[in-house]
Amino acid sequence: MLKKIAKLLKLLIRLNIVKTIYFNFKMLPSRLAIKLPIYIYGKAKFRELNGSIQINAPIKRGMIKIGKNDYYIRTSVPMTYWVINGKIIFNGSAKFLNGGYMCVASNGVLTIGDDALIGSNYKIMCFESISIGRSLRCTYDCQIYDTSYHYVERGDGSTNKLTVPICIGDYVWIGNSSTIAKGSNIPSQNIIANRSFVNKDFEDSCREGGYLLAGSPAKVKASGMKRIFDSNREKELDQKYGYSRTHL
Repeated sequence: MLKKIAKLLKLLIRLNIVKTIYFNFKMLPSRLAIKLPIYIYGKAKFRELNGSIQINAPIKRGMIKIGKNDYYIRTSVPMTYWVINGKIIFNGSAKFLNGGYMCVASNGVLTIGDDALIGSNYKIMCFESISIGRSLRCTYDCQIYDTSYHYVERGDGSTNKLTVPICIGDYVWIGNSSTIAKGSNIPSQNIIANRSFVNKDFEDSCREGGYLLAGSPAKVKASGMKRIFDSNREKELDQKYGYSRTHL
C-alpha cells in the first residue's frame, strides 16, 4: 500500500494536472476524456488545438505521455509546443519525451503506431500525411517533416509541390540528430544511423528489413542487421559484455 501511495505522489508531482485535464477534454469526447488517456508533463504550451485526436485502442489512463522526463538523454529546451489543427491517430500507447515541437496542419493526418517512443527535442511537422508503424524508437534531436515549406523554381519555371507523404514501418530505429524528409519511405525493421538525412523511398531496396541506412542523403550501408527489442536478450548481452546501464 505504501508503495502505491508513493508512486501516486510521484506521479502527481511530475504531472501537469491542469494541462492534462484541459488537453484531454479539449481533444477527446467527454466519455473518453474522463479516463485521462493522455498525460501532460512539465512545461507545455498548446498554441492551437482546432483539430482532433483519435485513439484506436482500448483506453487506459496515461497510455499516451507527452513531455515526460525519462532516463533517456534530456534536452536543454524543456518546453513542449504542440499545434494540432489536423488529425492525430494513435493506434496504441505512445511516449513523447520532454522538449519538442509538434505541428499537424489543417490538412495533415499523423498516424502513430502502438508502443512508439519519440526522444527529447523532437520536431514533427505534418502538413499532409505521416504514417508511423508500431514500436518506433526515435532518439533525441530528430525531425520528421513532410513539407519543404518554400517553393523553389527551376530555370524553366517549373516547381514541385511542397508536401509528400512519409511512411515509417514497424520496429524502425532512428538514430539521434537524424532528419526524415518529405517523400521518405522506410520499411519495417530497418535502422537509420545517427545524423542521417532520409529523403527517398526505400521500399524496393529495403523491403525485407535488416538494413542500415546512413549518410546525407541516406544510402544502404549494411544488411542482415536488426535492433534487439527484447529486454531479456539485452540483459543477457549486457552480462556477456560487462555493460552496466545507468540513468543519463
